[in-house]
Amino acid sequence: MRAFVDELAALPHGDRLRVEVAGTSEEGRELLLVTAATPMPDAGTDLRGDARLRILVNANIHGGEVEGKEVVQALLREIAQGEHEALLEHAIFLFVPVYNADGNDRIDPRQRVSQNGPVEGVGQRPNANDLDLNRDFIKAESAECRIMLGLFARHDPHVFIDLHTTNGSEHAYHLTWAPSLSTNVAPALDGFARGELLPQVQQRCLEDHEIRTYPYGNLTGRQVRRWITYDHRPRFGTNYYGLRNRLGILSEAYSYADFETRIRATRAFTLEVLRGAVEHRATIAALCAAADRAMEAPDAALYFGHDTTFGPGHEAEVLLSKVDAVQGEHGTRRVMSDIKPPRP
Repeated sequence: MRAFVDELAALPHGDRLRVEVAGTSEEGRELLLVTAATPMPDAGTDLRGDARLRILVNANIHGGEVEGKEVVQALLREIAQGEHEALLEHAIFLFVPVYNADGNDRIDPRQRVSQNGPVEGVGQRPNANDLDLNRDFIKAESAECRIMLGLFARHDPHVFIDLHTTNGSEHAYHLTWAPSLSTNVAPALDGFARGELLPQVQQRCLEDHEIRTYPYGNLTGRQVRRWITYDHRPRFGTNYYGLRNRLGILSEAYSYADFETRIRATRAFTLEVLRGAVEHRATIAALCAAADRAMEAPDAALYFGHDTTFGPGHEAEVLLSKVDAVQGEHGTRRVMSDIKPPRP
């Protein structure tokens, strides 16, 4: 990754990128931070005072979930080649291409064997100390999490996008997504993410990229089937980010789709979130500022929710797919194929 990002400087617009070392992992590997901006802020600058929208894209928090780092590389190369000028005109982008550097480098073909490629192997889920970095955002036990929290404090991104790969139910979506599920997201921010930004991204992924997406969930039940999401705890990165009065967005490529499709889906989703956020930049900045003011007001009626229950269900069509089992050298790979017709 270091060799790749360093070579981008030689491309025609390589000066639109700056590569820094945000810190080092538990085993001393560099955690790279790549800033994309025009004009580029001075090195070492605290970006909290910059009037532009600020977006942080995090990849490879789980070392075996590799689509995110591929997509970050693709976007960085496109920027260095002169693409995405309209985005750079209004925003500063911060990319962490390999967050779990130690887990990433423990490549083994026996890990995530049910995933539909790459068959040469992927890294491991936890970090070098066997910690799941997407369960560490409250206790901050890992060096990696403390580095990320430092980036949040220094640069205060309005939007945090965390790129993953999921297993789970045999659905027919190339990617599923979720806003922050924290009990304490500012209601107006939550309403904007759920009611405007993410539905727009879902529509554009389908119409412009032929990528099917859906709110994150898993199927439960036999007689009555339910599509249910995960819980609210802020140890998850995007849930934690909602506590900061900012937008947290989870991306989960579907691991039973082939590797190329997962990369294409993650790129489409990430790019449409970036475009949507820039399009709504004034709204996002205003919502974040209003949420901060509400927290700081002397007479603020503050609350801190600590538990949740699932809301009432509603009927919706969830696309399911046929998934074939393919025996490989190290286990059974699962391969998404045709969409199943709806059950009567």
